[in-house]
Amino acid sequence: MTSDVLLRDVTEGDLPIFFEQQLDPAANTMAAFTAKNPADRNAFMAHWTKILGDDTITKKTILFDGQVAGHVLSFEQFGAPAVSYWIGKEYWGKGIATKALSEFLGHVKARPLYARAAKDNIASLRVLEKCGFTISGEDKGFSNARGEEVEEFILKLEANERDAGKEQGVIETLIQWAEHQPRVRAVLLTSSRAIPNAPADVFSDYDVILAVLDVHPFYEDRTWLEAFGSVLVLYRDPLEPYLGFPKSAYVTQYENGLKIDFTLWPVEILQRVAADPQLPAEFDAGYRVLLDKDHLTDGLKPPTYAAYIPTPPTETEYQTVVELFFHEATYAAKHLWRDDLMAAKYNLDHGMKLDNLRLMLEWRLEIDQHWSVKPGPYGRRLKKWLSLDLWAELESTYTGAGLEANWEALFRTVDLFRKVAIEVGDRLGYAYPHNLDRRAVAYLQKVKNLDRRAESFV
Repeated sequence: MTSDVLLRDVTEGDLPIFFEQQLDPAANTMAAFTAKNPADRNAFMAHWTKILGDDTITKKTILFDGQVAGHVLSFEQFGAPAVSYWIGKEYWGKGIATKALSEFLGHVKARPLYARAAKDNIASLRVLEKCGFTISGEDKGFSNARGEEVEEFILKLEANERDAGKEQGVIETLIQWAEHQPRVRAVLLTSSRAIPNAPADVFSDYDVILAVLDVHPFYEDRTWLEAFGSVLVLYRDPLEPYLGFPKSAYVTQYENGLKIDFTLWPVEILQRVAADPQLPAEFDAGYRVLLDKDHLTDGLKPPTYAAYIPTPPTETEYQTVVELFFHEATYAAKHLWRDDLMAAKYNLDHGMKLDNLRLMLEWRLEIDQHWSVKPGPYGRRLKKWLSLDLWAELESTYTGAGLEANWEALFRTVDLFRKVAIEVGDRLGYAYPHNLDRRAVAYLQKVKNLDRRAESFV
């Protein structure tokens, strides 16, 4: 599993393994820009001896299940900080490069940070994009491995909002406000902004838990929200019991783009959570204590950051998703026959795709990533993790308002679902219900071909 990927300092004992890994012809061809003669051990050792003696180069060995899987480096190239990595071929396809590079970026603070990859090195480009790099330019150079000029992309990792200090400014405002509120006893940050090296952008919200003496004043009077900016719109959760005490929340969008989701807890809830030997998923995914006036959080266990990572479905769960997918398809077909666009779109884009195809796609990517990825709600990060071909197929299932175009989108969705579901079933040892598929598709075709004036389906 990629959760077993670790980084440590490179030692001289790693070099013979690195040497063997870089001998692979397929790996050299893919990387393109390699040593003139990878088989020259003396040249390789001299090169690495120089690297080990250079304190300006950050170098880490990548371990997978305790074995040396490769290395990752940061160094100056063309006058700017750059990064590169090498994974032994036997470790390809396990998500190791992405996990290792993501962790490495926590050690290397220089931004912008650059990387280069041959234009046809799709695997490496995907790894870099998953870690936040974007294409910023193009270049070409002579490839020793290919014996010809090869075009390459230049990729760039910018300083994000956190690095620029804006996030810290919001956090300091929260702390300063809470310090002057006698009824606020603790403030915690959860979700993505509490997870080290998690991706964040200008629209990433702040998930904040306020532990207060009494939630009712904060629930009944929302003027306190203006302390953080001019409120544009908000949603308020009703007061509901949790662990025997009332809780609520304000999902608040400010005019300046800031979004803060405030959860209101009485201090008793936080005390219960801190005393529990097992963290709730929200905390296990990641949390930071921003302020604690009364040591309410002293008993909180450290997060594992593993919450919300999907687990393999049971065969019953797998079969249920297949059946629900085709059930939704019958509704989409019925509404298309009636020319009820909005209802048809709901069943096609929400019921079939968001609820069921998305789930199957997530299982498919988790199989490739060894059940180690948090895909995010609503398929939010699917583009990051799916192959380019699979993402293109998914894109083709979306269309506009035309009736015939939506019928075509419906059958393309069925084709994609079938393809992915069969792959998932094969990998998990579950049989795909081909008979159900054939009968359902025949039904959909019959609905499509049914005369609009028909009074009977038979």
